[in-house]
Amino acid sequence: MTYNTFVRFRTMFVAEEPATVPEDFYSVFSHFIGDILRGFDLEGEPYTFSLRLSPGVRYTEGTFEGVRFILMRFSSGEDDVFNAVIDAVVRLKDRWEGIRVGSGNFRVGDITVDPPVRIKGSFVTLSPVVAESEGRFLMPDDPDFAPALEESVRRRMGVLTGSKPSYLTVKVEEYAEAEVPSLRGKVKGFVGRIKVRADKATLNFLYEYGMGSRTADGFGMLEVD
Repeated sequence: MTYNTFVRFRTMFVAEEPATVPEDFYSVFSHFIGDILRGFDLEGEPYTFSLRLSPGVRYTEGTFEGVRFILMRFSSGEDDVFNAVIDAVVRLKDRWEGIRVGSGNFRVGDITVDPPVRIKGSFVTLSPVVAESEGRFLMPDDPDFAPALEESVRRRMGVLTGSKPSYLTVKVEEYAEAEVPSLRGKVKGFVGRIKVRADKATLNFLYEYGMGSRTADGFGMLEVD
């Protein structure tokens, strides 16, 4: 087992009054983070994030109604990326400014930096994990799923850290399919529980940078189970 450093934070964007939010609200935050990191080397997608709407919202014809807040979690193993994003969120809070999402202006509430955690290889998804091969989205019951997902981990880890897993096996213990509108159209992934057998560096990488593809669009964020 191993411990990560301070690589992730969470904050709540609070609406001035209950708002109507489009189903592709993830795209708003993808743009927001992308604008902050303009000029950075983003090859390999060096971050991930997840979003959660307030309880009790109603879904109607492509929109969520009655949204009181949006909880955002952000993670990156690169100090400059992490600091740029959290500093931008702190500035929004200090200026009492917010992000426009649908009909609502969402202002920044409390900001919490997550403490280090013990990583043993059991994860639960905070946002859908995406595995792709030759233009297809793959689910865990597809025979091409495990090779494609594990290869994406090796590729991204090589780009972002200069090293690759010494060994890696991913087993999805339970899952449900999830389809999410994003900047690049609807994306299919899965949510659930995952067991990973890997070296310490790889476990840290998955926690810090996310699993699978399209992490910069808000996919693949994991929490220790």
